[in-house]
Amino acid sequence: MQTLYKIVVNKEEVENCGNLSWGDDIETIASEFSFESTSDIEIGSKILIANGTTGKEVLRGILTDKQRYTNKTFSYSGFDYGFYLNKNEVIIQFNKVKIDTAIRQLCAKVNVPCGNICSINAYVTKIFKDKTVSDIIIELLELATQKTSAQYVFSCQNGKLEIVNTKQKCESQIELAQGHLISINDSLGNITYSESIQDLKNSITLVDTKEKTTFVVASAKDSASIQKFGLLGQIESIDKDDKTSKSVVAQNILKDLNKVTVSISVDMLGTDDFKKGSILSLDYPDYGLSGDYYAKSTRHNIANKNHYVNAELVKV
Repeated sequence: MQTLYKIVVNKEEVENCGNLSWGDDIETIASEFSFESTSDIEIGSKILIANGTTGKEVLRGILTDKQRYTNKTFSYSGFDYGFYLNKNEVIIQFNKVKIDTAIRQLCAKVNVPCGNICSINAYVTKIFKDKTVSDIIIELLELATQKTSAQYVFSCQNGKLEIVNTKQKCESQIELAQGHLISINDSLGNITYSESIQDLKNSITLVDTKEKTTFVVASAKDSASIQKFGLLGQIESIDKDDKTSKSVVAQNILKDLNKVTVSISVDMLGTDDFKKGSILSLDYPDYGLSGDYYAKSTRHNIANKNHYVNAELVKV
C-alpha cells in the first residue's frame, strides 16, 4: 500500500515510520522534523521527506537527535540544512557590500549552497564576530528592511538557502483524494484570535554608532498612536556616514513596529506547499476573518493517513 509520505536515507526508503511531523517559523531559518520508526538509523544521516503520491520533495536535512525505547522503536528529529547556518560562528568584514552578495559570501564560508536569493538594493559596512551565520543573515535582512521597507522570507529549499521579498499565495483548495477538492475555508477549525501591543513602538530615535556621546541623527513618531497607547519608544544605532536617508530609515522602522499585532491560530487540513510566508485568502465571517493572511509559523502532522497543519496567521 502506498504511504502518504516516505522518508529516504541513502536512497533507501525507511520502513515502518510513524508520527511524522515538520514545522517552520518566519523568524528562524531552519525547519525541523521528527518521526518514529523501528529502523535503526545512524545519527547524522541525511534525510529526505517526500510526498508518497507525487514524489515531490517536502524537506531534506540532517538527523541530529535519536532516542531508543525498550520496545525497540526509535524516535528521530533533525533540521533542514539551515542547521549549518545555525551552528557555525564566523568572523567576517563587509565594506560597502550589497546585502545579497554578503549573504552569499556567508553561506560559502560554511559550504551551504544558495538557490534563489533576490536582489537587495542595500549595502552593509560592518565587522561581525562571535555570531552564527544565521544570526548575521537575520541582522542583514533587518538592516535591508530598515533601508528599503521590503520584507524578506528565508528558508532552505532542496538543500539551498533561498530568500524572497514576496510571500507566495497558497491554493484556495486542498485535494483530499484524486479529483476531490475542498476549500481551505471549509477545513478550518479550532480558531483562536488574539491581539497584542507588547511589541508596538510609536517613537523611533536613531543615534550614531561612532559618536562617543549620544548624537541623534533622525527620529520619527506617531502622535495619534502615542495619544492612544502611551509613549512606546525604541532607540536604534546607525552609522551617520551611511548614505541612506536617516529619516527614511526611521520612518521605515516606525512603519514596521507601530501596529497592533493580530495573530490567528488555526487547525486545518494540510498541503505540502503551505509553509511560513504562505498567504491564505480567508472568508470566515463568524470570526471576522476576511482578506489575506500570511503564515508566521506552521506545524504539519501526519496521523491516521491524514495530513493536518496548525498555523499561526498574521494579517497582511
